[in-house]
Amino acid sequence: MLKNYTVDLPPNGWVWFRFWEDECVVFHELSGQIHLIAEMGAFLLKLISEQPYTRSQLLAHFVNSFELSIDFNLEEFLDKLIIEYQNLGLLTVTENS
Repeated sequence: MLKNYTVDLPPNGWVWFRFWEDECVVFHELSGQIHLIAEMGAFLLKLISEQPYTRSQLLAHFVNSFELSIDFNLEEFLDKLIIEYQNLGLLTVTENS
């Protein structure tokens, strides 16, 4: 996984969100799939629905918004979450130069 990237919504506009507190429902129009996403995943999608974020910006937002245990590997978790959502077509990842 890249360590210097920007995360954004897909440019095609085929992803729709509905947020409730710490959950969201995501509809991917092209695939017809609906995803129920909770807590940290919903937080990520809410952030990038407002504007693109770099990896370091996302990490800072997560650290400031969640009480994480000392042994929780946030970087690994975030990278895996982003790969999963990218594979589902819910977001795009662009390498920063």
